[in-house]
Amino acid sequence: MAPKDSHQEGIADYTKRGVALMRRLRASHFSRTRANVDKTQPVVYWEETRTAGEAFDVPLIILRTSPCRWFRAGGCVMCNYELLAIDEGVEREDILKQVDRAVDTLGPMSRFHYVFITSQGSFFDRHEVDYQTRMEIAARLRRAGVKAVSTESEAKYCIDVRPLLEFREQLGAPLSIGIGLEAADEFIRNVVVNKGLPLETFQKATAHLCQHHVGFYCYVSLGKPFLSVEEDISDAITAVNMCFDNGGFMAVLEMINIQPHTLTAHLYHRDRYVPPSLWTGIATLLRLPDNIRSRVSLKGTEADVEPVPLALPSGCPRCDTLLRNAIRQWNYERNVSVLRDVWGRCKCFEQWEKDQRASAVISISERVDYEWGRIEAELRLQNPF
Repeated sequence: MAPKDSHQEGIADYTKRGVALMRRLRASHFSRTRANVDKTQPVVYWEETRTAGEAFDVPLIILRTSPCRWFRAGGCVMCNYELLAIDEGVEREDILKQVDRAVDTLGPMSRFHYVFITSQGSFFDRHEVDYQTRMEIAARLRRAGVKAVSTESEAKYCIDVRPLLEFREQLGAPLSIGIGLEAADEFIRNVVVNKGLPLETFQKATAHLCQHHVGFYCYVSLGKPFLSVEEDISDAITAVNMCFDNGGFMAVLEMINIQPHTLTAHLYHRDRYVPPSLWTGIATLLRLPDNIRSRVSLKGTEADVEPVPLALPSGCPRCDTLLRNAIRQWNYERNVSVLRDVWGRCKCFEQWEKDQRASAVISISERVDYEWGRIEAELRLQNPF
């Protein structure tokens, strides 16, 4: 990784510029022609995981709510889950109808180890789901017989744990929270990814969650723009360790895919960024110690998610299916042999290894300056006034 003294200075100035740039990139999202959406219909899909020693398909219930407030402010450079949001907001009754529809669709909730339910950013942000609505959701899930619930939230909404504890009490079941950490390095997290998460906020939130026995896990990004393959992997490994060092019970490596109206999409359409190779995801898992690796999922590799990506992490045409199946099997079984069995089994692996060994000539901050300057110029050309 580039020397810390070359890119840690002036983070505040970088973040102001980065937020402004993201706001301009997001303008096309908010000016797009939107299809009519049923505000009473949630998005429901499934993800493979391993829970209680068993392979398990967890149901994900994504409620259509107001957009994530960080997204409105600019947001993370790769994220556009707000394609599922309702920009003008959703009435309480419609959110509750979404919950009822999800329960009806999934059948008896008692058959699942746990269910995942969230809003369009932070379930514990009252601007997405207000207190009364959240408590009624808990009551309905309790009546439906849920065994446990997982949701997600920005760390800053977990510092005051009282709303979380009240929700858990109303739920009458264990609660866990997914927190987007994304990167370990402060510059990478808050400039390259534009996460808006100071380390102090993360540490306060996780300390309070641990103190009150609320389980949490962290999302860690792979495929971060402007980084070399090795910088990306090294930072992700450090972030996974940060998650566990601060009390997390699980980590999720999220391989970046391409969503519209994002910085990564802007670069992708101009041949200056591609989603990470599947070899990068497997390499990151293989470099983790056994006791850590077994608690880490690798996600972002499947097309059957919402919103459907424009492009996914991949291998080459010869090995793509092989690697994708191995990752899926890993998420179910947590048997490292499924990863080792495919390691290096394609000619394209040699090129990936060359990319992984390649060192960047200039610092991360210089790369950011250069690419941001190009994007700013391109945006001016699109809208000169």
